[in-house]
Amino acid sequence: MAAVWLEYDQEALDAQYNNRLAVPTVQNHFDNWKAWSAGTREALNCRLNQSYGRTGAEKLNIFPAPRGNAPIQLFVHGGYWQSMDKSDFDYIAEGLAPLGANVLVVNYGLAPNVGMDDIVRQIRSACAWAWRNAKDFNGDPNRIFISGHSAGAHLAAMAALTDWQAFDPELPPDLVKGACCVSGIYELEPIRLSYLNANLQLDPQSAARNSPLQILREDKRRLPPASMVLCVGGDESAEFKRQQEAFGAAWTGRGLACEVIPRPGLHHFNVIDELADLDSPLNLAVLRQMGL
Repeated sequence: MAAVWLEYDQEALDAQYNNRLAVPTVQNHFDNWKAWSAGTREALNCRLNQSYGRTGAEKLNIFPAPRGNAPIQLFVHGGYWQSMDKSDFDYIAEGLAPLGANVLVVNYGLAPNVGMDDIVRQIRSACAWAWRNAKDFNGDPNRIFISGHSAGAHLAAMAALTDWQAFDPELPPDLVKGACCVSGIYELEPIRLSYLNANLQLDPQSAARNSPLQILREDKRRLPPASMVLCVGGDESAEFKRQQEAFGAAWTGRGLACEVIPRPGLHHFNVIDELADLDSPLNLAVLRQMGL
């Protein structure tokens, strides 16, 4: 078969991005996330299903910090922009809220009902909502950070690269002070060429304008000086590792701060659990990023 992306033919490219096929225990992780998150909602103070935008999907769960004027961490779930829910990932709050951060776990509309442009808009709207409403949940609007896993990492990177005053002139240009991207996708062209595009319906133009890597390489404006934490599991596919390496190089190439957290022996579905582990290198890096 002919190559469709780099050295990969269609079958090989699809395999690079088929994380469920690569991890036979995937359903165990999904079940664990649900149960863990239910326990988190019981254990921690929370406000559920806060609307942040104009559609029914635009809701978030808030886990307030114990004290006022605390940093804000938005978390964006994965699922290849077409599955999962914020309620599956509330457990992330356990690694951050008790130590002084407000944690906002964000939902968004899913493909094929919602296109990539609108999904990106929704995440930007969540950030804007957090800035406008920070004082209502012990937040400091001048310390907003965002994190995400897989497709959520892509959306977190897009938020960090936003021209906020073009999005809304009332917003500060440096609204997002830092991002943590775990197992992220930063270049959408291979996604467009893969089996995933049956639901995503990306064309070359939408893939390009929603690719953080392309923005870094081609957007000549002065970018907001956000810091970046990057992490990918050591047992993830070569494409996920390549994507992170290329994005990290482009990020630092624009003069922006970047910390890479190696996690050998972890795969796509257990590496994100590190964010909820108080002693993990990933959790500690995010706490440092927020100044906690």
